Amino acid sequence: LTHVESARSGSGGSRMVTLNAVRRVALTDVRQESPYLTVSYLEMSRTEEEGKQGRWDIDGILELASRLVALNHEYPPEMIAGLQDLAATPGEFADRAGALLHIQPYDKQEILDAVGVGDRLETLKRILTEEVEKTALSMQIDKRVGESLEKKKRETFLRQQLMEIRRELGEEFVEEDLSR
Repeated sequence: LTHVESARSGSGGSRMVTLNAVRRVALTDVRQESPYLTVSYLEMSRTEEEGKQGRWDIDGILELASRLVALNHEYPPEMIAGLQDLAATPGEFADRAGALLHIQPYDKQEILDAVGVGDRLETLKRILTEEVEKTALSMQIDKRVGESLEKKKRETFLRQQLMEIRRELGEEFVEEDLSR
């Protein structure tokens, strides 16, 4: 369930509405689509949702989140402390972590679509693992490209220096010497 934070006119006669979640529900049936959406739902009580917990790998998810923060400086370090504060409530933890991640909307939707806490946490862990792997790979590629460019720049600089030294010594040089 949600409450409306704000509503304003959008382009082409549309409305833009910002909603704030109050609690999770499971939609059971769409009763009406026009002129507005009406649905049937089941409320998921926090005790019901959190009480089935078993031992989820919250610590593993926090470790993955810490690695992502260390790799990607777009994430503030404070994000980890905020998630640690929610570790006692796995449902809120999964929802908040999913909201904070810079991931594709379909990945965020996948987390939201998982009704059970365990399913949400498993989905979050899988997506977070993929994000850490993608970020690490991207950093490796950037590093290799940077090193390759530096090497090329250094070689070009040294070839130009060599050409100038030969010119000063009055030696013959071929323009192809620079292109190697």
